[in-house]
Amino acid sequence: METPGAAARRLELVFCHCISKSSGQPNEDSCAYDEDRQIFVVSDGASISYDSALWSKILTGHFVKCADVDEFWLELARKEFSEHHNFADLSWNKQAAFDRGSFATLLGIEFDPDKGKAHVLGVGDSVLVMIDDVDGWITSYPYEEPSQFRQDPILLSTKSGSAFVPEESIQPLQLSEHPGVVTLLLMTDALGAWCLECKYERAIQLAELADEEAFKDFLRTEQQAQRMRVDDATLMVLKLEGVA
Repeated sequence: METPGAAARRLELVFCHCISKSSGQPNEDSCAYDEDRQIFVVSDGASISYDSALWSKILTGHFVKCADVDEFWLELARKEFSEHHNFADLSWNKQAAFDRGSFATLLGIEFDPDKGKAHVLGVGDSVLVMIDDVDGWITSYPYEEPSQFRQDPILLSTKSGSAFVPEESIQPLQLSEHPGVVTLLLMTDALGAWCLECKYERAIQLAELADEEAFKDFLRTEQQAQRMRVDDATLMVLKLEGVA
């Protein structure tokens, strides 16, 4: 049942930063959004693959343009990736890496304010967490437990024939069921694994980060204490205000 007045509520982007794992190193994470159209997305390029920073950037860019992800959508993204590289000009080892493919996660959300409903696409080990100021922890997707980060994730590949099945990767969220302030956190894997260790407590800690410098200080502290793996880190925080 929808709460009266909930249809007018919109997601507000309150925090969005991508931090490289080390200074001078390329950041293989990417994020993008269109707040007017209520589309938000993050992607984590796999370090072991060729030019995964570009692949993650292409995926997030395509998602913002069109959030209806299917095989045709993916082929368009693959075509754009290929057009950025002249295979004949690559060294033999880069040609071999290109042939093996590039890989990345994709975690995107599209919210319909009129219906109070969001659709979340989760491919790989980037994680969405949902909490509110009434019930606390609500859910996380596509992972629910930190142990799941030890398995090999399904990733989107620049090569055809991947294990990705669009309809199996989409999770609906009925945000209008929650009249309080709803907070959604989209994060890449190192942050996600850290957050799911203590769930609500750590989700609140992330949601209260003030700016990029606070984010960097937080990452440095947790990484040096070995509570978090050193990796690129992306955090996007969205808020849906409560019903007046």
